[in-house]
Amino acid sequence: MPDRNRRLNVGTLLLIVMLALVACSSAPTKLAPTTTPTVTRTKAPTATPTVTPTPEPPQSRNPGALIYLTGREPDTLDPQLDYTSAGAGVLHNIYETLVTYDKTNPSKLVSLLAEYVPGPVAADDGGVTYTFIIPDGIKFHQGGEVSAEDVAYSLWRLALSARTDRVGTIFEAPTRTPGFLLLDALFGVDDAALLVDATGKFMGDPEFRRMAKTNVLQAACTQVKAAVTFDNWGRSVVIKLPRPYAPLLAVLSTPGASIVSRQWMIEQGEWDGDCQTWQYFYGQPPAAGLIRTQANGTGPYQLDHWTPGAEIVLTANAGYRQGPPRTDRVELKTIGNFDQRLQLLRVRDADLIEAGTPEQLARLDELVREHCDLNGQCELLDFNGLLRRYPGLPSIVRHNVFFNFALPEGSVYAGSGQLDGQGVPLNFFADVHVRRAFNACFDRGRFITDTLAGQGEVPRAITLPDQPGYAASPPADFDPARCAEEFKAVEFRTPDDLTLWDVGFMVQLPYRDGDGVQQAVVDQLAQNLTQLNAKFVVTPVAISTLDWLRELRAGQIPLAVMGWQADLPDPHNWYRPYLFDTYTARFHLPEELGQKYQALIDQGAAELDDGARAVTYAALNAALHDDAALILLPAAPRYRYEPVYLKGWLNGLSMNPLLPDPGYVYEYNER
Repeated sequence: MPDRNRRLNVGTLLLIVMLALVACSSAPTKLAPTTTPTVTRTKAPTATPTVTPTPEPPQSRNPGALIYLTGREPDTLDPQLDYTSAGAGVLHNIYETLVTYDKTNPSKLVSLLAEYVPGPVAADDGGVTYTFIIPDGIKFHQGGEVSAEDVAYSLWRLALSARTDRVGTIFEAPTRTPGFLLLDALFGVDDAALLVDATGKFMGDPEFRRMAKTNVLQAACTQVKAAVTFDNWGRSVVIKLPRPYAPLLAVLSTPGASIVSRQWMIEQGEWDGDCQTWQYFYGQPPAAGLIRTQANGTGPYQLDHWTPGAEIVLTANAGYRQGPPRTDRVELKTIGNFDQRLQLLRVRDADLIEAGTPEQLARLDELVREHCDLNGQCELLDFNGLLRRYPGLPSIVRHNVFFNFALPEGSVYAGSGQLDGQGVPLNFFADVHVRRAFNACFDRGRFITDTLAGQGEVPRAITLPDQPGYAASPPADFDPARCAEEFKAVEFRTPDDLTLWDVGFMVQLPYRDGDGVQQAVVDQLAQNLTQLNAKFVVTPVAISTLDWLRELRAGQIPLAVMGWQADLPDPHNWYRPYLFDTYTARFHLPEELGQKYQALIDQGAAELDDGARAVTYAALNAALHDDAALILLPAAPRYRYEPVYLKGWLNGLSMNPLLPDPGYVYEYNER
């Protein structure tokens, strides 16, 4: 997410804290029960013992309500348009998807709206189909039963609203809606405009796209409808894929795949499902949508009201088919100032607050009463504390360093633009030996110690450690001797045949002023490279965020720290954005490398067996390691904090690391 809370993270390492709340814990701990007295004896053996009772843990001041304070709010409550963590945290409680994550195993999917989780059925043409059965009697909040047509309509709308503007503006990250996840599964593309014209000429320009020929526009819509069909009488929805696609079920668990009421949407003025009009709903700015502040789902909570800039309030759905929620009211209040959020947490006028930076997490540490491991064993740290802390949770955000393979003419950061000791060639990073040298000269262990407070490990891949192919991949490590060897092997030569090692180079590496992670990367590279060869002059340059974004989108920055937050727990969701559609255009990844990576990415997604996927992804990781296409950065594990009066996180659905705050509130017990 960009700084506006999207899932595309640009430039800064935000240690995302999943503060999803759950109500009072019955998990065993190392703590003595609060009713057990501590006996203190005086020096005289006959003295009467005194009893010092253990202080009772703090209790909620808001019985029946859950209050979460956040610095951000959704773009919209339209599930097919919102692509923010703030929105996902709300939508998970209002709407439901066909499948969802298992409570204790985020890599396993279970049924939610669907009667069961179907398996793939091979088709004669090499494709696969998934048939979902929709049970009778599931009600929308504002009336009407969920039909198979509602399910199909929701998925059509998701796919046809998919928009990805890869360039974006100076001020914002590229515009993206969540439909790209489903379009990739259905057709291998990430923008509905590509169904109209494969060259991409309509991408990011809704007005221009409406000028396409009517029959072409209708054909694009018909293509989507043919891939997702329904039978109301049989209460079935069939999704047809042209090839096996392992992440499909995970895609269908994301908030974008929430099921909406077609009839209610039409009543609000939204698309009616007709292929003659779909183009008018493509490319809507999320904040301008017709149902931005409205919602009508089937989940355990319904929207009471949203006052933008102030609060979103949810109330319990008393008629929820699995029974009414135990928590009656959920209040999500927007308070931009962290100190104010923290103070309200201290006095228990809030149950949970958003905190993300290392400094903010340190402030939460001051309020910790219990430190717990992932087995539910807790150690009492401070009787006066308020929070329970879980360390060592896997990060769902990764940052890596991208090389710019082709700087533009006149780049101010390339100096002379020549191999003459006063600059670097514009295609400096196109030489694999340069990239390998920069990789070998970056000390990840030092980065872990200095920047991540000693938390993290040297990475093997751009995915997460427990995902297929990671363990079998080679680690990227610090090796000054190898760094020198690679620089000596660089193929660039001066007109009189001098090498890069002999002549040296000068390059400036800009970073966003105030971004500690970016600065740590460029500062360390500058120091290590100069120590290796005094003729290597690397100068870190602090520039404003606005200038950094402008230079990035103009392709000016020689190397940049970029990040991604996972949409779903599947390695495909890391490889594709990093190596195919999101970042590569900005950094001019050569076509031959892109084609090699894309072939392996597609092969990995088409493998339905984890063992086969692991082999493919290990091969992809080996290729990335050999090509030194990126500098892999360690990811710090996350911490989770919750008030001690809530049910332990280990027993709730919130164990899913992708479920944003305030979590799945239906799982909370009475406090």
